Amino acid sequence: MKTLLEIAKANEFAVSKRTGFHIHLNVGDLEVEQMWNLAQLYCLFEPAIYTAIGDSRSGSIFCIPWFKDLHLSQSVAGIMKGRSSVQLCRNFGKYSGLNLRAVSEKGSMEFRHMRNCYDVERMTHWLNFILALHKKATSPDFAGWYSEILAKKNYRSGILDLYKGEKVPHWEALIYPELEDEINQLTLDSAYELQYLASKPQKKFKPIEIPPMEQI
Repeated sequence: MKTLLEIAKANEFAVSKRTGFHIHLNVGDLEVEQMWNLAQLYCLFEPAIYTAIGDSRSGSIFCIPWFKDLHLSQSVAGIMKGRSSVQLCRNFGKYSGLNLRAVSEKGSMEFRHMRNCYDVERMTHWLNFILALHKKATSPDFAGWYSEILAKKNYRSGILDLYKGEKVPHWEALIYPELEDEINQLTLDSAYELQYLASKPQKKFKPIEIPPMEQI
C-alpha cells in the first residue's frame, strides 16, 4: 500500500471527496453463522466506525449508515436466513456504508466508508480494524462474548478485545467520549434485533419443482 501511495503521489493522482477507498472483504469462505456474526458486529459498532472515519461520511448519500434504515434488520435477516438471499443481496442498497449487494456480485462485503487520502497510517488502521472484525466473527467464542458486550454495554472493552493477541495497536479514533451514548441511541436496538433473529431456527423452504420440458 505504501508503494501504491508513493506511485500515486509521484504521478499526482487526484484525491478528493468524490473518490473513495472502498474495501472488499472476502466472505466466500464463511459459514452463514459467521456472516451473521460479522453483520452483528458491524451493526453495533457502526457509530464508532463513522466517527473514526471522519469526513462527515454518515451524511453522504453514497455511504448511508445502517442505523438510518428502519427496515435494515429484516433485510439482513432475509439474506442470512436464505430467503431468496441472492436476490435480496442484489436489492440491498449499494450505497450503504456496508454494502451486502457485493456478496451476490463478488462474494465480498464492501466497506464504503473511507474517502481516498494519502494517509497510509489511517488507511492501515482501517484495514486492520476490518480484519479484526472478521477474526472475531469467526472465533468459536463469539456468541457468549457478544452477549456479554450487549448485556453490560461495555463497548470500549468490546473494541479493545478485537485487538487482543494482535501485533498492531488499536485505532484510538474508535474510542471517544460519546461512544456509549451514540451506540445506545443509534444501534443498540438493531443489534439486539439482529441477535434475536440470528438465534431463530432457519426456516426450510420446499424447493421449486420445475416441470419437465415438453417434446416438440
